[in-house]
Amino acid sequence: MDGTPRAETSAQVVVAMTTAAVGYAGHPLEAVIGAGALAMLEPLVARGFEWVGAVLNKGARKSGRTVEGLIADLEGSPEKQELLIKALDLARTASLSGKRDALAEALARGIASDGDAANETEFLRVLADLDVSHVRALQILGTPRTLPRRSVFLNPMYYETDDLDELEPALTGRVDRVLAVLLSHGLAERAEPLDLKDSIIPAWTITAYGREVLERLSPSNDDS
Repeated sequence: MDGTPRAETSAQVVVAMTTAAVGYAGHPLEAVIGAGALAMLEPLVARGFEWVGAVLNKGARKSGRTVEGLIADLEGSPEKQELLIKALDLARTASLSGKRDALAEALARGIASDGDAANETEFLRVLADLDVSHVRALQILGTPRTLPRRSVFLNPMYYETDDLDELEPALTGRVDRVLAVLLSHGLAERAEPLDLKDSIIPAWTITAYGREVLERLSPSNDDS
């Protein structure tokens, strides 16, 4: 039997438990958010459980273990337990397939030792801060530029701030905030200002760690 019926059952249980908890406090959930909205939540919760199952299944395949074996190995120490709990928590909201792949890979890598588990947990802290916008900006910074701007003559990997707006309109108005997150995690860096004929141009580029993270975020072709 596949995981879908179990995921739906789990979703129903979660919604039922939440309803009971709020009702016990004297505020029925239907009264708080409306019966229609409550019904809409159920498939969303189910999808989150499906993503958790996909991460566990893929992590097991990558590690050469069964799902039960992977979980058992990751319950062997506090470091590994933290990795497992954080990965499954992130999986519930990981709509990007590349992000789910990265979570599965982290689980497979983390079983080797407590040190590996701690390293992968650190990676998951970075992953937790990256959404679609951050990933897209990182992809742009990791690709040689083709825009006819002055900085291209100095280095094809330098991007000016407004290049990101032009290449990805969805980033318009948010480029500075997106870059700040990438900079805070060492995924991108501000290059030395480009001095072109008395004009100082801020430029950005991807780091070696940024390339590593980007590679881990590239979805694989195997089944989820």
